[in-house]
Amino acid sequence: MADAIALANDVWRVEVTPNHGATLARGQLRRKGEWVDILRPTPEKSRTTAPDTASYPLIPWSNRLRDSLLIWEGRAHRLRPWPGATTAMHGTAFEFPWEVTNLDRDRITLSFDTRPLTGVNFPWDFTSSIEYRLDADRLVVSTTVTNVDDETFPVGFGHHPYFVRRPLIDSTTLGQEAELGIACRSAYPLEDALAVGPAGPVDARLDFQARRTLGEAFVDDCLTDRTPGPVATILYPGVAELVLEADEVFSHVVVYIPTGQGFFAVEPVTHANDALTLHARGITDLGVRGLDPGQTVDGTFSIAATVLG
Repeated sequence: MADAIALANDVWRVEVTPNHGATLARGQLRRKGEWVDILRPTPEKSRTTAPDTASYPLIPWSNRLRDSLLIWEGRAHRLRPWPGATTAMHGTAFEFPWEVTNLDRDRITLSFDTRPLTGVNFPWDFTSSIEYRLDADRLVVSTTVTNVDDETFPVGFGHHPYFVRRPLIDSTTLGQEAELGIACRSAYPLEDALAVGPAGPVDARLDFQARRTLGEAFVDDCLTDRTPGPVATILYPGVAELVLEADEVFSHVVVYIPTGQGFFAVEPVTHANDALTLHARGITDLGVRGLDPGQTVDGTFSIAATVLG
């Protein structure tokens, strides 16, 4: 199987890398006969490193776990921390190759099973599938997670797409900075990107309820309390408008806008940062869910593109 598999239609072209965690190496739109990168393109040397890719899956939890402890039903399971950090981050599924189970010109389905593997950074066995599909103007991503263990365990999932801050329209011309809208009315108080209490009002630094430019402030925050309709919009003036829609299971959105970088992230996820620690303290409405043996949870999000100019 090729290291990168391209899917394409008249609007979208994406490159999927099954051998490197079911990640996306690229996501482009066709504009005036040329392909324009909308997702941050992955350097060839970085395709084996999920956080350096255009997008990667977050399974079976998203974001961080305080002190690398997964707390569930009175037990604390010690996980492997992220290199150079004290927290376990972003799940474990992106660390392994996935199997291609279906492939067509405009869609691919990949599957993952922990049972034959060693070094999985999660104490229970699960399977997962991801379908990437191009449907006219939409990139559609569908995810399932199934409990194949004999115990109930906590599950969460999401995806981590990186968008370009300014699109390169041709070899020399950068477009204008993106404008971002996020349809969430609440945010969590965070310390070191870990939630420390229930969600509350959104402060001005990360309030994107009215679409606006990204600005210069550093943002790495978790939002919730979605309003009806699309969860996010991204406008590249004169180039393209993106509309991100997501099933209700994606009740949270992580927004990451680093300073001095040419990209940002809008991540549809099912739960809050470090949700299990807060759940153990009795805080609710975090997106935490237990998955019984044999049970499956699933969710789909899509990015619809309108090409401008």
